[in-house]
Amino acid sequence: MKIEFIESIQLISAAQWNRLCPSDYPFVRHEFLAALEDSGSVGADKGWQPLHLLGFVEERLVLAAPGYCKTHSYGEYGSLY
Repeated sequence: MKIEFIESIQLISAAQWNRLCPSDYPFVRHEFLAALEDSGSVGADKGWQPLHLLGFVEERLVLAAPGYCKTHSYGEYGSLY
């Protein structure tokens, strides 16, 4: 198995990613993760750098897990004060 990390959900096709997702749980689907990135809700400047895990067997995606590298100690929710 070949393992790799990607820093944007856009680096893997929605069809490949979603094939491994349960259809009744939207929060791990490609579209949701892309919306987080595209809206700026997550990113290096927010302290939540996308770092999604992929696993391939003979070029076929068999493992996909969303992940984030947290680069600050603000807790789960930042504040504006």
